[in-house]
Amino acid sequence: MKKIISGILALSMAISGSAVMASAATWQNVNQQSSNTNDVTLRWNPDASADGYRIYKWDQANKKYQGVKTVGGKWKSAVKLTGLSSGTSYRFVVKSYTYDKIGLGSNRIFWTPKSNAIVVSTAPGSTYITSNTRSSTDAVRVFWNKYNFKNLVDGESNSKFGGIAVKWFNKNSLKYEDVAYVSGGRTNVRLNGCLPGKKYTFKVAPYTINWVAGSSVKVMGTDSAEYSIKTKTYWAN
Repeated sequence: MKKIISGILALSMAISGSAVMASAATWQNVNQQSSNTNDVTLRWNPDASADGYRIYKWDQANKKYQGVKTVGGKWKSAVKLTGLSSGTSYRFVVKSYTYDKIGLGSNRIFWTPKSNAIVVSTAPGSTYITSNTRSSTDAVRVFWNKYNFKNLVDGESNSKFGGIAVKWFNKNSLKYEDVAYVSGGRTNVRLNGCLPGKKYTFKVAPYTINWVAGSSVKVMGTDSAEYSIKTKTYWAN
Protein backbone atom coordinates (compact mmCIF):
# COMPACT_ATOMS: atom_id res chain seq x y z
CA MET A 1 0.00 0.00 0.00
CA LYS A 2 2.83 2.41 0.90
CA LYS A 3 4.43 1.86 -2.50
CA ILE A 4 1.12 2.52 -4.33
CA ILE A 5 0.53 5.75 -2.41
CA SER A 6 4.10 6.90 -3.13
CA GLY A 7 3.58 6.13 -6.82
CA ILE A 8 0.34 8.13 -6.98
CA LEU A 9 2.05 11.07 -5.25
CA ALA A 10 4.95 10.90 -7.69
CA LEU A 11 2.56 10.82 -10.66
CA SER A 12 0.67 13.86 -9.34
CA MET A 13 3.89 15.81 -8.89
CA ALA A 14 5.14 14.84 -12.36
CA ILE A 15 1.90 15.99 -14.01
CA SER A 16 2.05 19.32 -12.20
CA GLY A 17 5.65 19.82 -13.37
CA SER A 18 7.12 19.77 -9.86
CA ALA A 19 10.41 18.08 -9.00
CA VAL A 20 10.03 14.40 -8.08
CA MET A 21 11.82 12.83 -5.13
CA ALA A 22 11.12 9.58 -3.31
CA SER A 23 10.14 9.64 0.33
CA ALA A 24 12.89 9.77 2.95
CA ALA A 25 14.81 6.52 3.20
CA THR A 26 14.72 4.40 6.32
CA TRP A 27 17.89 2.51 5.39
CA GLN A 28 20.23 5.44 5.95
CA ASN A 29 22.82 3.77 8.12
CA VAL A 30 26.01 3.99 6.11
CA ASN A 31 29.17 2.71 7.73
CA GLN A 32 32.68 1.91 6.61
CA GLN A 33 33.54 -1.78 6.63
CA SER A 34 37.17 -1.93 5.55
CA SER A 35 39.92 0.34 4.34
CA ASN A 36 43.13 -0.36 2.42
CA THR A 37 45.74 1.96 0.96
CA ASN A 38 43.84 2.50 -2.31
CA ASP A 39 40.25 1.41 -1.66
CA VAL A 40 37.45 1.48 0.89
CA THR A 41 34.30 -0.58 1.32
CA LEU A 42 31.06 1.13 2.37
CA ARG A 43 28.11 -0.77 3.81
CA TRP A 44 24.50 0.25 4.51
CA ASN A 45 21.14 -1.21 5.47
CA PRO A 46 19.37 -2.14 2.21
CA ASP A 47 16.15 -0.38 1.15
CA ALA A 48 13.56 -3.02 0.26
CA SER A 49 11.76 -0.63 -2.12
CA ALA A 50 14.89 0.47 -4.01
CA ASP A 51 16.12 -0.60 -7.43
CA GLY A 52 19.67 0.52 -6.76
CA TYR A 53 22.01 3.00 -5.12
CA ARG A 54 24.38 5.78 -6.07
CA ILE A 55 27.45 6.71 -4.07
CA TYR A 56 28.56 10.36 -3.94
CA LYS A 57 31.98 11.71 -2.95
CA TRP A 58 32.47 15.21 -1.58
CA ASP A 59 34.36 17.47 -3.99
CA GLN A 60 36.17 19.90 -1.70
CA ALA A 61 37.35 22.11 -4.57
CA ASN A 62 33.80 22.73 -5.87
CA LYS A 63 32.05 22.34 -2.48
CA LYS A 64 29.52 19.76 -3.65
CA TYR A 65 28.94 16.01 -3.88
CA GLN A 66 29.65 14.22 -7.13
CA GLY A 67 28.34 10.78 -8.11
CA VAL A 68 31.17 8.24 -8.34
CA LYS A 69 29.43 4.87 -8.62
CA THR A 70 25.96 3.41 -9.22
CA VAL A 71 25.01 -0.13 -8.23
CA GLY A 72 21.77 -1.95 -9.02
CA GLY A 73 19.79 -4.35 -6.83
CA LYS A 74 17.41 -3.62 -3.97
CA TRP A 75 19.29 -5.90 -1.58
CA LYS A 76 22.66 -4.46 -2.46
CA SER A 77 24.26 -3.39 0.80
CA ALA A 78 27.93 -2.74 0.06
CA VAL A 79 30.25 -1.27 -2.54
CA LYS A 80 34.01 -1.22 -2.95
CA LEU A 81 35.47 2.08 -4.17
CA THR A 82 38.87 1.67 -5.80
CA GLY A 83 41.51 3.95 -7.30
CA LEU A 84 41.77 6.14 -4.19
CA SER A 85 44.94 7.74 -2.83
CA SER A 86 46.65 6.32 0.24
CA GLY A 87 46.59 8.27 3.50
CA THR A 88 43.64 10.35 2.31
CA SER A 89 40.34 11.23 4.02
CA TYR A 90 37.12 11.30 1.98
CA ARG A 91 33.46 12.05 2.72
CA PHE A 92 30.67 9.98 1.17
CA VAL A 93 26.89 9.85 1.10
CA VAL A 94 24.54 7.36 -0.57
CA LYS A 95 21.13 7.71 -2.25
CA SER A 96 18.77 4.90 -3.20
CA TYR A 97 16.64 5.16 -6.33
CA THR A 98 13.46 3.59 -7.70
CA TYR A 99 12.46 3.31 -11.36
CA ASP A 100 9.06 4.63 -12.41
CA LYS A 101 6.61 1.72 -12.47
CA ILE A 102 3.35 3.53 -13.17
CA GLY A 103 3.60 4.19 -16.89
CA LEU A 104 5.57 7.42 -17.11
CA GLY A 105 8.52 5.67 -18.74
CA SER A 106 11.27 3.40 -17.49
CA ASN A 107 13.84 6.19 -17.77
CA ARG A 108 12.27 8.15 -14.90
CA ILE A 109 13.99 7.68 -11.56
CA PHE A 110 12.83 8.73 -8.09
CA TRP A 111 15.60 9.45 -5.58
CA THR A 112 15.70 9.38 -1.81
CA PRO A 113 17.41 12.21 0.07
CA LYS A 114 21.10 11.78 0.83
CA SER A 115 22.08 9.35 3.58
CA ASN A 116 24.13 10.32 6.59
CA ALA A 117 27.63 11.50 5.61
CA ILE A 118 30.55 9.30 6.53
CA VAL A 119 34.24 10.23 6.68
CA VAL A 120 36.43 7.39 5.45
CA SER A 121 40.21 7.42 5.26
CA THR A 122 42.36 5.09 3.23
CA ALA A 123 45.18 3.39 5.07
CA PRO A 124 48.49 5.25 4.85
CA GLY A 125 51.62 3.68 3.42
CA SER A 126 54.79 3.49 5.49
CA THR A 127 57.25 5.89 7.09
CA TYR A 128 60.64 5.54 8.74
CA ILE A 129 62.66 6.78 11.71
CA THR A 130 65.45 9.14 10.69
CA SER A 131 69.03 9.46 11.91
CA ASN A 132 68.13 12.74 13.66
CA THR A 133 66.87 10.58 16.51
CA ARG A 134 68.90 11.33 19.62
CA SER A 135 69.03 10.61 23.34
CA SER A 136 69.94 12.08 26.70
CA THR A 137 70.40 10.23 29.99
CA ASP A 138 66.66 9.94 30.65
CA ALA A 139 64.88 10.54 27.33
CA VAL A 140 64.88 9.76 23.62
CA ARG A 141 63.64 12.14 20.95
CA VAL A 142 62.41 10.08 18.01
CA PHE A 143 62.39 11.70 14.56
CA TRP A 144 60.62 10.42 11.42
CA ASN A 145 60.14 11.59 7.86
CA LYS A 146 57.15 13.84 7.19
CA TYR A 147 54.13 11.91 5.91
CA ASN A 148 51.86 13.79 3.51
CA PHE A 149 48.31 13.11 4.68
CA LYS A 150 45.55 14.55 2.51
CA ASN A 151 42.23 15.89 3.79
CA LEU A 152 39.48 16.02 1.12
CA VAL A 153 36.73 16.45 3.71
CA ASP A 154 36.99 20.14 4.58
CA GLY A 155 39.32 23.09 4.34
CA GLU A 156 41.17 22.39 7.57
CA SER A 157 44.67 20.99 8.10
CA ASN A 158 45.69 17.96 6.06
CA SER A 159 46.81 16.32 9.32
CA LYS A 160 43.31 16.57 10.85
CA PHE A 161 42.55 12.94 10.01
CA GLY A 162 46.02 11.49 10.38
CA GLY A 163 49.01 11.12 12.66
CA ILE A 164 51.95 8.96 13.72
CA ALA A 165 51.94 6.16 16.29
CA VAL A 166 55.25 5.70 18.11
CA LYS A 167 55.97 2.22 19.51
CA TRP A 168 58.71 0.85 21.70
CA PHE A 169 59.83 -2.73 22.28
CA ASN A 170 58.98 -3.91 25.78
CA LYS A 171 61.62 -6.43 26.82
CA ASN A 172 59.33 -7.82 29.51
CA SER A 173 56.36 -8.59 27.30
CA LEU A 174 58.58 -9.14 24.22
CA LYS A 175 56.30 -7.09 22.00
CA TYR A 176 55.89 -3.55 20.71
CA GLU A 177 53.62 -1.21 22.63
CA ASP A 178 52.23 2.21 21.65
CA VAL A 179 53.80 5.01 23.68
CA ALA A 180 52.59 8.10 21.79
CA TYR A 181 50.12 9.27 19.15
CA VAL A 182 51.35 12.42 17.44
CA SER A 183 49.56 14.83 15.10
CA GLY A 184 50.36 14.31 11.44
CA GLY A 185 51.89 17.77 11.21
CA ARG A 186 54.79 16.86 13.52
CA THR A 187 57.94 14.86 12.80
CA ASN A 188 59.32 14.12 16.27
CA VAL A 189 58.38 13.44 19.88
CA ARG A 190 60.31 13.35 23.17
CA LEU A 191 59.86 10.17 25.21
CA ASN A 192 60.75 10.66 28.86
CA GLY A 193 61.31 8.17 31.66
CA CYS A 194 64.21 6.31 30.08
CA LEU A 195 67.11 4.90 32.08
CA PRO A 196 70.75 5.94 31.50
CA GLY A 197 72.98 3.65 29.48
CA LYS A 198 70.14 1.48 28.17
CA LYS A 199 69.30 0.49 24.59
CA TYR A 200 65.78 1.26 23.38
CA THR A 201 64.20 0.07 20.15
CA PHE A 202 61.38 1.91 18.38
CA LYS A 203 59.06 1.75 15.40
CA VAL A 204 56.68 4.32 13.97
CA ALA A 205 53.53 3.85 11.90
CA PRO A 206 51.26 6.45 10.26
CA TYR A 207 47.53 6.23 10.80
CA THR A 208 44.42 7.86 9.38
CA ILE A 209 41.03 8.31 11.07
CA ASN A 210 37.51 7.30 10.09
CA TRP A 211 34.47 8.99 11.63
CA VAL A 212 31.35 6.83 11.90
CA ALA A 213 28.30 7.94 13.90
CA GLY A 214 30.42 10.40 15.87
CA SER A 215 33.07 7.83 16.82
CA SER A 216 36.66 7.79 15.55
CA VAL A 217 38.49 4.66 14.42
CA LYS A 218 42.21 4.59 13.58
CA VAL A 219 43.32 2.94 10.32
CA MET A 220 46.93 1.93 10.81
CA GLY A 221 49.59 1.98 8.13
CA THR A 222 52.66 -0.23 7.89
CA ASP A 223 55.17 -0.27 10.74
CA SER A 224 58.57 1.20 9.97
CA ALA A 225 61.80 -0.72 10.34
CA GLU A 226 63.22 -0.98 13.85
CA TYR A 227 65.49 1.76 15.12
CA SER A 228 67.65 1.25 18.22
CA ILE A 229 69.43 3.91 20.24
CA LYS A 230 71.28 3.90 23.58
CA THR A 231 70.71 6.59 26.19
CA LYS A 232 73.66 8.57 27.55
CA THR A 233 75.37 7.50 30.75
CA TYR A 234 76.21 9.69 33.74
CA TRP A 235 79.77 10.97 33.93
CA ALA A 236 81.69 9.65 36.95
CA ASN A 237 83.31 12.26 39.24
